Amino acid sequence: KSEGVVRAIGTGLKDVDIAARFCAEADIDCVLLPGRLTLLDQTGLTSGLLATCRARGVSLIAAGVFDSGILATGPVPGASSGYKPADAQVRGRVALIEAHCRAAGVPMQAAALAYPCQHDGVAGVLAGMRNASELAQNIAWMSTPVPDSLWQSLARDEVIALPAARSPG
Repeated sequence: KSEGVVRAIGTGLKDVDIAARFCAEADIDCVLLPGRLTLLDQTGLTSGLLATCRARGVSLIAAGVFDSGILATGPVPGASSGYKPADAQVRGRVALIEAHCRAAGVPMQAAALAYPCQHDGVAGVLAGMRNASELAQNIAWMSTPVPDSLWQSLARDEVIALPAARSPG
């Protein structure tokens, strides 16, 4: 970095403990965190990784926000979670998330893309796409307003974790 050869150094890890250690002990600029700041898994928040990133000025990029598919498809037969077939418990949690989203008038996919951005310190969301149609769909979902009442409703039912204080926006 000091020679200008690279502008940023980061890590990409699903293991929040190792990512937090990199953040605390190395001079890194960003952490790519797949699947750990989603509607199904908030360990990126609850582990303290996000707080460590904020304290050290390290940008966090949330990836895998559809949890390898189930938060895009819903709890349908064959849905994938964590890169394996979703079990009954996960499908039940997704059905509950989907019901909350439906009651708020928000597609679950839009909520999945928006959730990480509710947290100060998240620099962006990395969403995978296979073609132009999926790109257009993700853009539409990302443009969908998600009311705070949805986050409060999901948090009240202990479906998601929210930070103690959030910036307006």
